[in-house]
Amino acid sequence: MSDIELKKLEILDREARVKERELEYNIAQAKNNSWKSPLVVAILAAAIGAMGNAFIIYYSSYLERAAAATAHQREIKLAESAAERERILEMIKIGEPEQVQRNLEFLIDTELVQDSETVASIQEYYQNITPGEGPGASSGTVSFDELGINRSEINGSLKAPSRMFLKENLGKPREELSDSCEPVTNEALKAKLQVGEVGDLRVHLLAPAIQSLEKVFSEIEEKHPHILFKIGSAGTLCVRRVRGSSSTAGSHSWGTAIDLYLDGELDRFGDEKVDVQLYRVALVYIKNGWVWGGGFAGEDSMHFEVSEQLLQRWISDGVL
Repeated sequence: MSDIELKKLEILDREARVKERELEYNIAQAKNNSWKSPLVVAILAAAIGAMGNAFIIYYSSYLERAAAATAHQREIKLAESAAERERILEMIKIGEPEQVQRNLEFLIDTELVQDSETVASIQEYYQNITPGEGPGASSGTVSFDELGINRSEINGSLKAPSRMFLKENLGKPREELSDSCEPVTNEALKAKLQVGEVGDLRVHLLAPAIQSLEKVFSEIEEKHPHILFKIGSAGTLCVRRVRGSSSTAGSHSWGTAIDLYLDGELDRFGDEKVDVQLYRVALVYIKNGWVWGGGFAGEDSMHFEVSEQLLQRWISDGVL
């Protein structure tokens, strides 16, 4: 090979090595600059934006869930507060002040009233009043609505005896009836009647009815001693016809009923109102099987009579 050819080979070899180094440099630069590529930057920006949107969506959803949970808790708190207020109101509707205080203390002790401000207010109130004072309807005439009472349900399952039931089981009090009270002429019924004293009352009733009244008055004395001496009788046995009727005997004609008054005052018929103390008395009568006229279609809160169920029991037991 000539010198000229060898020289050409050396030149080509150097050029090849230079190209090789340029290629290696370009590869290295490409690696260093790959993150700066517009395409890569665009891809990264899109990825970062997507991540940001996902975070915003997640955080917004978290805030919404937190707000909903807070609102739910607030609703629960309001419902609990309303329930506590309702319990307190129920406790002070009926009852003497001393009983109301005991009832409220019971609510606090059993944690049926838990609101700290309410509990503190109740406790502070009773620390600063004279014993025996405070909320509680102790007397006075109020409407049945104010007492929260459904009159039609006050007697529960007890029912007043029908005239047919009384005639079949006790007979007719007398053959002829007038508008005035007259004596019983039915000897069998007369033998079942008795005159007696119950408390300060003189009554003329069926003998087992007097015994039942003694139990009633004993409970009234225990629960409401301040009311007992106020009770008066406006009538027991009275054989006469119902006003406006020619032959129907009144409910007092068999010695099964009594009318009461308080402090010399009669309850006004049909006014949909009752003295709170008379209502308390009525609850004791009902508990012992007497029907209260406060639950009649024509409100007659002064009237009490032995229920048909109680009469049937006396008949079954052989005491009547």
